[in-house]
Amino acid sequence: MIEGEQAFFIELKGSDLVEAVRQIMRTVEQLGKKLSGYRFEGRIIMTRVRTPNVKSTDRIKLEKMLRRTGGSLAVKVNWDEVEV
Repeated sequence: MIEGEQAFFIELKGSDLVEAVRQIMRTVEQLGKKLSGYRFEGRIIMTRVRTPNVKSTDRIKLEKMLRRTGGSLAVKVNWDEVEV
């Protein structure tokens, strides 16, 4: 989703946070050059948490990728409304 100068990468998942992070990473890697100049924002919305909230290597890598553009990653569980 593009809004102003922000590009939002949104992933809806049941409980697989690791897979959600990997999917957003792949999308950012594929579209990053086409969207240069945009601030990348990652949003993961989960219906439940299967494991403790531990930062995986992939999650840390994704957060760094997004920060390089001025963006961030937010992970929410069971939210009816998420601020973008």
